[in-house]
Amino acid sequence: MNRGAPPRSHAGAAARLVDAALLLLTGGPVRRGETVSLEAGLRLPVPLSCRALVIPTAPGCGATTVALHLAASLTRARRLPGLMLSASTGEATAADHLPQANPWPPAATAESPLDAESIREAVGAGEDGLLGCLRLPAWTGRRPDAWEDARTRLFRFYDTIVTETAVLPADDVLDASRHHHAVVAVTPARRRDVERTRRLLASLRTRIEADATGPMARRPARLLHVVVAASPRRPLIPPLHRDERLIPYDDVLALTSPGVTAPPGLLRRRTAVALTRLAADVVGAATAEEMTAS
Repeated sequence: MNRGAPPRSHAGAAARLVDAALLLLTGGPVRRGETVSLEAGLRLPVPLSCRALVIPTAPGCGATTVALHLAASLTRARRLPGLMLSASTGEATAADHLPQANPWPPAATAESPLDAESIREAVGAGEDGLLGCLRLPAWTGRRPDAWEDARTRLFRFYDTIVTETAVLPADDVLDASRHHHAVVAVTPARRRDVERTRRLLASLRTRIEADATGPMARRPARLLHVVVAASPRRPLIPPLHRDERLIPYDDVLALTSPGVTAPPGLLRRRTAVALTRLAADVVGAATAEEMTAS
């Protein structure tokens, strides 16, 4: 933060006042139209369940925050049960942020739950009754057995499933992509990191498309790139491509950092829209129709 700049909370409050004024005075109908379009995209029906994998490209780049907001956006918009699988090695994983988190598999029983009521009891849910969260062993390479167990026993009972992992080798991302509709790579808003992740994703995209060919061809996983700004200064990054989203710096997102216990407030409009577009991208990856809004 520059010397003489207002405190973070004051700067955030001022920015939200500006957002409200702009909405009232300039472009309200355009933004309402954008909201309607995004809402429609978020509510598209998906076959069985929509599965997204959120992976950091470097420790501490904001992948857990992205995963939390993605899971929350999907369940709030669709009003259907969602599942957050926390398999990161970070200091504060998604399971650490969600009080409803439970370990998986449960130690009490080895039998597979067969109905939704048994699932709700075994997994639990938050105050809204929609989002459950399971704490899994860290996913740093091959898929953990606990994730495979959850996939076979639980996934059919949930509309959306978001999994957070640690940094993964390219071969393991390729393997995981076979079981997900979208792979979300999270990168710090620094030019060298953005360009490095682009090269990685380009190579993975070629391999994923080749892997999805043949007589049993299936729709390949969509690779999404999320660039997270960690400073209120304008990030010096290349222009974003179609499957890339910038999450602007937001003091509310900073409050979810490890060791920070201040209660969160409202996201700024730009931040909320960016996260909502990401959620619509994920839903689009699981449907025959993809969002075209930039």
